[in-house]
Amino acid sequence: MDNKKVIEATKALQKYLKDKSKETSEKSQLFEDSDAEPLYLVVTAKRYFSEQKNLRPKLIKVPHSVWPENEKPRICLFSRDPQRAYKDALYAGENGPKIVDRVVGLSKLKGKFKRYEARRALKNDFDLFLTEPEVAPSLPTVLGKSFYGSQVKTPITVSVRQGDKIDRDLAQKEIEQVLESTVFLKPGSTLVLIRVGLTDSKPKHVAENVKAVVDYLVENVLDESMAGIRTLSIKTSQSPALPIYYTEKIYDEADIGALEDNDESESAKRKAEEQHLDELLKEVVDEDEIKEYNREQKRRKRKGAAAAGEEGDEEANEDAEEEENSE
Repeated sequence: MDNKKVIEATKALQKYLKDKSKETSEKSQLFEDSDAEPLYLVVTAKRYFSEQKNLRPKLIKVPHSVWPENEKPRICLFSRDPQRAYKDALYAGENGPKIVDRVVGLSKLKGKFKRYEARRALKNDFDLFLTEPEVAPSLPTVLGKSFYGSQVKTPITVSVRQGDKIDRDLAQKEIEQVLESTVFLKPGSTLVLIRVGLTDSKPKHVAENVKAVVDYLVENVLDESMAGIRTLSIKTSQSPALPIYYTEKIYDEADIGALEDNDESESAKRKAEEQHLDELLKEVVDEDEIKEYNREQKRRKRKGAAAAGEEGDEEANEDAEEEENSE
């Protein structure tokens, strides 16, 4: 992958968005305020990243923050009960400024935010959602698609306790690690979007973040090879995708072998299912009845083949007669 292409694509995308904002409204100042849009790397792989969507985000360390420099993201933490203990430890007080903007305990989440409208309002009020490891397994059911429909608002797991005590310093360290990273949520498909900057980020910084993300995917997800990537593009939610990488080979011998192995495994799976069905039938049906049933099926197949042959002969004769009449 060529970093120069990433820089060129970023500059082209920034120019496109700036020109578009001027056309839309004279008042729109996309690059002069804090409303810069997230910039995403679009990765299309040759194979599925996973057989099913993974709801536990992974952090990818990047050299440059994907958050605005002069504006801290609003953070909400989903905690164990009682939530008051977390508020006392993490909100502003004797120990220093607040670390998170809001704490919502699991019981409060299930009660006050049970309705979809309340969850949607909560999602829109914050930029980043964190969760304790003990709470995380319950969240997909409680929060639903409003949070888990995309990786942007999917809660990230952090540790805020040392034993039974809420540790403010540990929480601060965990949050800083999140802010120095980007999020990868392994999809049950061949395509994923990963945030690599903002529309007002320096193109060189975007290129360095893209390299960090691609290196992570190659080393940890795609069998340590760029051959697993089909295309790479960058885009925003409102722009077209600008390509920065295309693979030379859509499929190689390894891909073909994997497809063949998959076909063989599917065949073996069907055969096992058929054998299992036969065993179940033997438990409820007499063995002589099964043999008679199989013989009857074979007789019907032979009759069907014979009838098809006779029908084919009749059609051939009709065609011959038509040809004679036409002559």
